[in-house]
Amino acid sequence: MHEAVREYVAQFGTLAPVNIVDIGGRNLNGSIRGFFPNGRFTTVDIQAARDVDVVADARTWRPTTNGGATPQVWDVVICCEVFEHVEAWREIVATCYEVCRPGGSVIFTCAGDGRAPHSGIAATPITPGEYYGNVSPGDLAEAMLAAGFDVTECAQRGLDVQACGQRPARWD
Repeated sequence: MHEAVREYVAQFGTLAPVNIVDIGGRNLNGSIRGFFPNGRFTTVDIQAARDVDVVADARTWRPTTNGGATPQVWDVVICCEVFEHVEAWREIVATCYEVCRPGGSVIFTCAGDGRAPHSGIAATPITPGEYYGNVSPGDLAEAMLAAGFDVTECAQRGLDVQACGQRPARWD
């Protein structure tokens, strides 16, 4: 995780005991956990790792509670540096909406226009067969709105797209 991501997520950090789901949060080259020292994290990633709680494809992952009767939701949904590695990244935005409690917050970062391709598998250049595509702020804001989020901000800063928003405080 590069410094621009850390700086962006740091502004949302809190000492409050919030429930957080970190989509694609495998610690490849840094973590955002330190900004939420009392956060209760669930980390979802497509690859197993020591810090991953759920191995799943975030495009289709739908957690439930009460024996599958109730969708499980979190106070804060974070997805950093994932969208550029998934061609169907808009489906992940939709998943983030589904797992965000009404009134909850979402924080996204991804590679914007001009960022050089890099691997989502290892801290290396892109590997053969791996998808890569930068995401524009307009496309991300559009996907957030289509999913149902209220978009607070969505902008490109340097080579990063950074966005945050809320799920409206009502059930759809």
